[in-house]
Amino acid sequence: MNGYAQAQSQLQRLSAQLDALDERKGRYLTGSELKTAVYGIRQSLKEPPLEELLRQLEEQKQTGEVSPTLLTQIDTRLNQLLNRYVILLDTKVEQSQ
Repeated sequence: MNGYAQAQSQLQRLSAQLDALDERKGRYLTGSELKTAVYGIRQSLKEPPLEELLRQLEEQKQTGEVSPTLLTQIDTRLNQLLNRYVILLDTKVEQSQ
């Protein structure tokens, strides 16, 4: 679940590196450094977010062939999110009492 946030953080770091290069003449980012940064971001995004799974489901419904594996992934992810949401709500209620 943290892949999206981690990828955002990595993109911010990469962007800051690129901005810093603009400020210093003669500095550059090697191809290897750039490839390493992109690889790290891709790894963080390896697990598609629920929204992407829902988009895939919509696409598959249009073709008439819905993958049972995709449905299982969506069910699992929705249950995880709902459970987390309930836990967070319970924690918030306990803190306010």
